[in-house]
Amino acid sequence: MLLRLSFFLIIFSTSFATAQTVIDSVLSLTFPGNVEKFEKTEDNMTVKGFYFNTELESFVVLRLSLLEDTGETSPTNNLQLDEIYKQQIKALNKSMLRKSFLFKDSSKITLKNRVAYNLKYNVVNTEEVGAESILIFINGVHYVITYSKVSEFNEANKIKFFKSIEINEAYATNQIEPNKKNYFKIIKYSIYILMILALVIYQIKATKNKSKFGINLKTNYCPICNTRQPKIRFPNSLSQALFGGSSCPNCKSHLDKYGNIIS
Repeated sequence: MLLRLSFFLIIFSTSFATAQTVIDSVLSLTFPGNVEKFEKTEDNMTVKGFYFNTELESFVVLRLSLLEDTGETSPTNNLQLDEIYKQQIKALNKSMLRKSFLFKDSSKITLKNRVAYNLKYNVVNTEEVGAESILIFINGVHYVITYSKVSEFNEANKIKFFKSIEINEAYATNQIEPNKKNYFKIIKYSIYILMILALVIYQIKATKNKSKFGINLKTNYCPICNTRQPKIRFPNSLSQALFGGSSCPNCKSHLDKYGNIIS
């Protein structure tokens, strides 16, 4: 189920601090000053916000997740993950527009070996750079990391802020998880198929040189006319049935099960 995001993006009105701010067990990053926090629950969704603002610029991190009993599961393929990001980007763009930032472009990026998106915004009705966000979805949780202009857009500060992002690999699972029911079904049928193949191979080996009539199944040639004998040779008389013989289909010579002439 896709999470319908209602972003409570707050743009409030510098050298960086060295300590990382822990957002949760998965994600942390460095703010350039004392961090303020808020938390709000609405429509089965919890929004946690972390922010630091000056008269010049704003640094915001939002953590959005559904409540436990309605938690969003991880996608099982790339198409599902792309759809989650598509909905997330759409919601964020609407929220940023209310803050006078107009969507400019987006790009898929790799953040700590995970798929993420980078979004850029201009100030409404201008070509002036206004804000930039990174979106990442991990463990069913949406993270929105935004640097924005208040009165000045400092590219160096934005880069430091984004580069400080850390992901705890001990708690961060893969963004895409195989469907466990389908996975076990595949394993079950794979074992079944292997058992069938093993049985067939065993039967082939066990009957390689004989038929149910006791007839030798190795390739033989008639000593009289040099005709290749069929793999399975049926007896044409009682004596042939008793001793595993057959008749050459070409010259009708009587042969034993080894292809020798029976006088």
